[in-house]
Order: sequence, then C-alpha cells, then structure tokens
Amino acid sequence: MVEQATHRFLWAKLGENEHYHPLICHLIDVAQVAQELWNKVLTDGIRDHFAALLAVRRDECGTLLSFWIGLHDLGKASPAFQRGG
Repeated sequence: MVEQATHRFLWAKLGENEHYHPLICHLIDVAQVAQELWNKVLTDGIRDHFAALLAVRRDECGTLLSFWIGLHDLGKASPAFQRGG
C-alpha cells in the first residue's frame, strides 16, 4: 500500500465531480498572486505607505504581506471545515 502525504488530505476547494484543490496549493497560489500584485501592480507610493504602516523596509513588506495573505484560509485545516460542517 502506498501512503500519501498527510497534507494531501486537506482540501481548500471542491470542483465538479468532487475534484479538490489541496489546501497547501491554494495557500501558495494566493501568496504568489499577492506577491505578483505587490511587484507589478501597486505603485511605489502605495508600497511605501504599507511599509511605513508596518515599520518595515519596502522589500520586506511585500514578502510579509504575501505571507499573511497566503494564510487567509488557514482555518480550512480545521476538522470542522474538512468534515464539511
């Protein structure tokens, strides 16, 4: 019997025919999109504003915000969510 990694059992999105998107992949996807928005969409002024609010350098701020944004669905790892209830 082949054992699967336990992170594969945590799902984030269900699609047609019960196909699911693993939670870890969803969190990484969202963090990557946030980082791309930081790098390519937001203006320097907005990036500087966020960095000042968080009292970090601008380059650190993008990474920090992307990390936090990536964690937005961490609660989906809870037993209640994973059971569908």
